[in-house]
Amino acid sequence: MTQTAAAKLTAVPWRTLNRWEDERRFSATKKDTAEGKMAVENSIRVLSEHQSFSEGEVINALFAMAAWRRWPDLVHSHSAYVMLLHSSYLSKKYGFKKFSQLNEKQKLSFGDSIDLNDICRLILGTLHAPLYFDLDGIDPKVKYSKRDLSADVGSFFINAKANGVAPSINNSFRILEAGAFTKPFTMGEKAFRGFWRDNASVMPFDYVEAHGHRGLEFDLDPEDPGFVDQFDALLNKLPEVAQYIAACKWAVGEFKSALDLRALRTIWFPDFPSSVQARQLRPAKFESEMIRVIA
Repeated sequence: MTQTAAAKLTAVPWRTLNRWEDERRFSATKKDTAEGKMAVENSIRVLSEHQSFSEGEVINALFAMAAWRRWPDLVHSHSAYVMLLHSSYLSKKYGFKKFSQLNEKQKLSFGDSIDLNDICRLILGTLHAPLYFDLDGIDPKVKYSKRDLSADVGSFFINAKANGVAPSINNSFRILEAGAFTKPFTMGEKAFRGFWRDNASVMPFDYVEAHGHRGLEFDLDPEDPGFVDQFDALLNKLPEVAQYIAACKWAVGEFKSALDLRALRTIWFPDFPSSVQARQLRPAKFESEMIRVIA
């Protein structure tokens, strides 16, 4: 039934029906966003104290962290990404096609990833989210991805004060514009500010992975032939994952201290358990060119 037909049938103006539908969708998105944030914070808690949780809970936590790190601006669709990662892993590792083929432990673990509402929305085509995990290359010629840029910008904000420069979006764009980050590439200021808005919350996490824990690879892609081996490698490095979480707690604190109040009001950062002791990484020394372009 069209909106016009519904309006005639109910004697309610179609503009009012349209407003009600927008309000309903906004309310649903707000609820999904809150649940996604809770899932991210729970993954941090589980990964920081992995000895206290079952293997299934740890597996879900790793998928939750990977999903958020890949799509931080789509927290409202977080559960769909976790479900995609988990189902892909079970299918590719064991060759399963049916839920009934899983053993009881797998059913219990995967069951926590299943969101029936997401399945309905995916089939109906109403879940408007790009369900792919490959990291877009900002510049394929220099093999520089969005995660590389995120780590570079995170490094600038976290280490700016130690290098005697002012941390700001304007200064980070000037460094980018001058080609003084890890690798030179081109991006307009409008695109860069959009990138900042979408990825700022995970920049400390990307920084820690790039500068302190290169052996951990959270950039999981179900279509990558090495997807299963990459995830199994994370499962076999849980003590290092816990150290990574501790370093992220420190990095988030440093990153937030470099932001102004306006930015802090608009960017969501997950809370860490009080039991996690922040672990400081060695300060990064900026190249002279970085300092020169913002002097």
